[in-house]
Amino acid sequence: MSEKKIDRRVKYTKKVLRQAILDLLKEKPINKITVKEICSLADVNRGTFYSHYYDTYDLLEQIENDFYNQVKNAVDISLHRVDTTFFLKDTIQIIYDNSDLCKILFSEYGNQSFIKKIINIAKEKSMQEWETEGENVSKKDLAYLYTFVSSGVVGIIQSWVISGLKEHPEEIALIIEDFSNSLKTVLEKK
Repeated sequence: MSEKKIDRRVKYTKKVLRQAILDLLKEKPINKITVKEICSLADVNRGTFYSHYYDTYDLLEQIENDFYNQVKNAVDISLHRVDTTFFLKDTIQIIYDNSDLCKILFSEYGNQSFIKKIINIAKEKSMQEWETEGENVSKKDLAYLYTFVSSGVVGIIQSWVISGLKEHPEEIALIIEDFSNSLKTVLEKK
């Protein structure tokens, strides 16, 4: 059997298992989901499941890690750009492209520690930028500022995702950018 055919089957299997767990997470938390339920919904036998994943937590962790790496790559690319608008647009587009996962992350069954991990991706870069813009602002105040801003950004994104992603990703990025620019004005006055 050709390598290409195997890769396609593996991709398909992982795709249907991913969709099955996400569908189940809409109804209940991860600790209430069984491999049997996932396999039944995905129409995949348990042996196939176990050839790719250790358990339900491993499947979810791999899905989250893939998403995390996409966001992290967008941040890493943006480190070489002066304008944060590109980072926002890229990140919001990634969220849009992974809306099925993000709807789960922001639901009552979402993984809050994973959201915190995502929030902290841009922390160091943001704090360095703010430190150069607000010379008289202490590191402690910058840390509080980051908490404040990141909570607001997450709130905007969460509201957008939960309400059905009606606005274009670029529109959400511009809203966040406008709010961020307002904060820069505050930093410059300090």
